Amino acid sequence: MAYEREQAWGRYEALKKQIYEIGIKCNALTNDIREEIDSFDKDFSNMDFNKIETLAKELNLLQADYKEKAEKMNQLKKTYNL
Repeated sequence: MAYEREQAWGRYEALKKQIYEIGIKCNALTNDIREEIDSFDKDFSNMDFNKIETLAKELNLLQADYKEKAEKMNQLKKTYNL
């Protein structure tokens, strides 16, 4: 049982690191979106809506990945009392 718990702890820590990395990517994407939206004040005709849409879709995928990993972490916490 102790070996299984150690493995679970390792998986938990790996998921924690992955979630941290997702947070960094999300932060960068939101900054990119913010910069593009801020250009609206300057010149609406040059705003790249396709870029904003692509970035938003990527954020949506990262959000789903985050939720999946967070759920796995919760399951490990409950199962192995981490």
